[in-house]
Amino acid sequence: MPARLNFGRLLRYRGVIGTVCKISSDSDDETLTFKALLYQTEAVASYLSQKGFLKNEVACFVLSNSTAFVPAHLAVMKCGGIVTSSSLCDSGDSKASVVFTDEHHLPEVLAASEKCSSLENIICVRNYSTDGALPEGVVDFRKIISGPVTDVHSGRSSDDLAVLPYTTVENGTSSVMMLTHQNVSTAVDIYQRYMERIAKRVLPYWDCSQENLLLCSSFGTVYGLLCLEVALIMGFTSVILKKFDPLMFFNTVHSYRPPILIMEPTQIVSLLKEPDTHDFILNSMEYVLCGGPPIGKRVRQLFLERFPSVKYMTNGAGLIDGAPGAMVPNAGGREHCQCAGCAISTTEIKVVNLDSGEVLEQNQKGELCVRGPTVTKGFIGEGAEPAGVDDDGWFHTGQVGHLDKHGNVFIDGRRGDLVEVDGVQVRVISCLQLSLCKKIRTEGFR
Repeated sequence: MPARLNFGRLLRYRGVIGTVCKISSDSDDETLTFKALLYQTEAVASYLSQKGFLKNEVACFVLSNSTAFVPAHLAVMKCGGIVTSSSLCDSGDSKASVVFTDEHHLPEVLAASEKCSSLENIICVRNYSTDGALPEGVVDFRKIISGPVTDVHSGRSSDDLAVLPYTTVENGTSSVMMLTHQNVSTAVDIYQRYMERIAKRVLPYWDCSQENLLLCSSFGTVYGLLCLEVALIMGFTSVILKKFDPLMFFNTVHSYRPPILIMEPTQIVSLLKEPDTHDFILNSMEYVLCGGPPIGKRVRQLFLERFPSVKYMTNGAGLIDGAPGAMVPNAGGREHCQCAGCAISTTEIKVVNLDSGEVLEQNQKGELCVRGPTVTKGFIGEGAEPAGVDDDGWFHTGQVGHLDKHGNVFIDGRRGDLVEVDGVQVRVISCLQLSLCKKIRTEGFR
């Protein structure tokens, strides 16, 4: 758990006062109260410590979204370990000593483990209905969370690495971001404050435990992980989708009626491609917070026309990977579609010329650079970001945009996000938006 956030104290408080906030998946048999979450986190941390899992060791998650991810990743951080995602395990770059996986991914993990000399423990999350024997050397997660519980002390600091999220950079290769406990905890603090502002607008009373929050993004991404942490801190009843599927999404909204949705642009597009939603009651949706790349004006307009109950819709900040929390969207209404938000008070932002690196004035388009407490410490791996963080601490985001006189940020795309169509340089995002809105199929964009 991030060094500045005392999740143990938080979970004990919620358990003592009897708040039964559950974490539910799309399956009715997976629920988790805060009291149970506290015990399971302590039990997994005790097991890892007993197995010799030390500070700064890596735990790789080859795991779909589930209730098991929550205590597992908190336990790793409690031990001072580092959380990373599945793609690193596949490539053998993570040097993980522990892997958390499920029965679906277990064969792949076992095959990959032969090439991972540092791997010592494989922990498998199983369906409640499964009782068969696991392969030799694989431990059942259910046995671990039953205890026992012992004291675990890691001696971690805010500068220690906490998360190594896997990402794809502009040249199509993969790289890994290095985020410390300070990076993660500061970003969570920022988004918590932002969500509190949103909750006051949307919720009829100030008690998040009485409201459902739908978590759609993969917990293996920075965005998905931050959404999960904020939901835990604020006490929402989190409804977890194991994977994003439009029909499953509509059915979940129909059943749980969440007023606030935290989504990604690709998910917005997927929803718009579904032809019929008449079988579902979706009018609970009031506020849509969309992170990641910016949403195009056409896509946004189509979404608001199709779901008229939405009163507020923010644009994507576009900087979530390398600098989570560096910017927050404006809490505006339906009409604000171009602005991606503004930098927070603890973050500096500038726009530089794409070629010379010269700092540009207001309303001049160039590469966005940010500097602040949430900026990644850098990238590792064969596909590491070519610019990354410079010697002065400026993170070169790869995002192309400009600032207005009020400090609002407008993002137009990424460096290298241009393709040639009939001899003309066109942004990929523009082609995708046009394809959606005009219902045409452009050869080469599949």
